Amino acid sequence: MRRTRVLLLAGSTLVIVVALLGGPLWLAFARAQWSSSRSSSGLVNAGPAAVTTPTPLNISVDLKPGSDPNSTNLDSRGAIPVAILTTPDFDAADVDRDTVLFEGASPLQHGRSVEDVDEDGDLDLIMHFRTRETDIAEDATEACLTGQTFDGLPIQGCDIIRIVPPGLDSDGDGFGDAVEATLVTDQLAACPTSPAHDAWPADLDNSARVDVVDALMFAPVILSNLGDDAYNPRLNLDAAGGIGIVDMLLLGPVILESCTNP
Repeated sequence: MRRTRVLLLAGSTLVIVVALLGGPLWLAFARAQWSSSRSSSGLVNAGPAAVTTPTPLNISVDLKPGSDPNSTNLDSRGAIPVAILTTPDFDAADVDRDTVLFEGASPLQHGRSVEDVDEDGDLDLIMHFRTRETDIAEDATEACLTGQTFDGLPIQGCDIIRIVPPGLDSDGDGFGDAVEATLVTDQLAACPTSPAHDAWPADLDNSARVDVVDALMFAPVILSNLGDDAYNPRLNLDAAGGIGIVDMLLLGPVILESCTNP
C-alpha cells in the first residue's frame, strides 16, 4: 500500500514526501527532522527572556505636612499623614492610590484627601498610614513611600523623620513632640505668640489661656474620625485618629490656666 508522510523541514518548508515503504525507519527520520527544525529556529532550548525593571521616578513627599521636625513615636496608636506633592514635573493625581506603600504599610481607605498642602496653587494628595503597621526602624532618619502611576510608572519619595520616645516633651507643655508633630503645633514653644501661632495643643483658639471657648470647639466635631467631613485634626489631641471624650478630658488638668514662654 502506498503511504504519505508530511514533514516540517527548516522550520517553515512543507515537504510532501511520498514513500513507497512505511515503517519505523521512516518515522524515526521524520522525528529527527522535526527536532532539528525546531532547535535551529529557536523554538527549543531558548533561554528565559531578560526582564528589566524601570527605575523609580523620584517624587516629592512631605511627612506630617506642616510639622518641623517630623517627630514620630513608633508606639503611637495613631496614623502618620504623608503628602505626595504636585510639582512642575509630576502631578499627584496620576498616582494609583491602591499601589502606594509607606514603609510597608498600606494607606487607610478613609484617610485620603486632595488639597494644596504646600500652598503653591496646585493640589497634592494626602494619605494616612497606621504607625504600628509600618516597618520604620527605631534608628531611622528618613522614611520612604513607593507606588505606581496609573500608567505603571514606579515612583518613590522620601522625607526626614525624627524618632522620639513617647515621653519626650521638648517645650514642657504637657504634650509630647510626636503628638505635636501630628497636630502641627510648635514642638519647641509652650505658648502661642499670636492668634496664628499654634503652640499649646490645649489652647485651641491660641489665646494663651484654656477656657470654655476651647471646650465648646469640640461640639461640632465630637465623635468624628479621620476622613469624615467634620474631622479637624487640630482637635484630635491624643493623635489617635478620632475626636472623642478622651480628647476633651485632656483639657481638664489645664482648664482656666494660662501659659507663658520662658
